[in-house]
Amino acid sequence: MQKKLLILLIAALFVLVSCTNRSLPERDKVALTDKNNIRVGIPVPLEFAEANTDFLDGIGLAQEEINARGLMGKKIEPVIVDDRGVFKDAVEVAQNLVKDPDVVAVIGHWFSGIAIPVSSIYEKAGVLSIVPTVSNPELTQKGYGFVFRIFPVIRKLPRRCAGML
Repeated sequence: MQKKLLILLIAALFVLVSCTNRSLPERDKVALTDKNNIRVGIPVPLEFAEANTDFLDGIGLAQEEINARGLMGKKIEPVIVDDRGVFKDAVEVAQNLVKDPDVVAVIGHWFSGIAIPVSSIYEKAGVLSIVPTVSNPELTQKGYGFVFRIFPVIRKLPRRCAGML
């Protein structure tokens, strides 16, 4: 189930790029015309992710499935970086990812205390950011055009969980 969700997440990433009401950033224009792979930053607390989740396995599976058929004639290239779940490290990781003109999107930063403040870095750079684990509504309340959450807002979660019983 998690692996299918990650495949869907990466596919949605490219759909969302086309849904924003802003002009396409220069980096995306280059990505669409350049012969290189489509690079997607994956900032995670690496040790935790490897020991406790299937997230990275899902990223690998999604990469294999998308690359088997290609995406706009290109292949997906995940750029996995360790933010260690530490704010200072995460800021540095985000700054390095946006400095790379070939990184067109990011899937990651797992904690609210990190994802919310670094979202401004991605927004300013025009890098699509999908945060897979944060339920804090503050992440998307700023009205950013390049920052998305896939996890439901925390105050809606108990009601949804109760509906599953």
